[in-house]
Amino acid sequence: MARPRKKENQGLPQGLICRRRRRQKDGAIVEYYFYTLANGKEKPLGKDKHAAVLETAKLNYEFQVSKKRILFIDVAKRYEIEIIPFKKASNTRNSNHQALKKLCMFFGDPPIALEDIEPQHIKQYLQWQKKNTRCRQY
Repeated sequence: MARPRKKENQGLPQGLICRRRRRQKDGAIVEYYFYTLANGKEKPLGKDKHAAVLETAKLNYEFQVSKKRILFIDVAKRYEIEIIPFKKASNTRNSNHQALKKLCMFFGDPPIALEDIEPQHIKQYLQWQKKNTRCRQY
């Protein structure tokens, strides 16, 4: 469990922190607000708390809007183009193509985002695969 936020940071949105600094000239304490970016760097937002909170809301909204949803089919096609032909033996290539064909049939109609796939979907896929595989009995 993480430690609780400092008193001056409580009530601030996630990613926004307050740092208190003492001015050298007159000794007054000034608060500066920083927003922590995804890459671990910080963006200074100034001395005004309300302006910093508004800017944080804008940054969070832009980050959420810009986040692109990656579809399973896109990842499968990229794997098929970049990995299978160059890094696999011929028998493995054939089995990978067959497996990708089945995976794309299940997860591609309708297309599903990679982050939305959960363990229950994998279970449904395994049941679907078992049902659609015809075993010959001699």
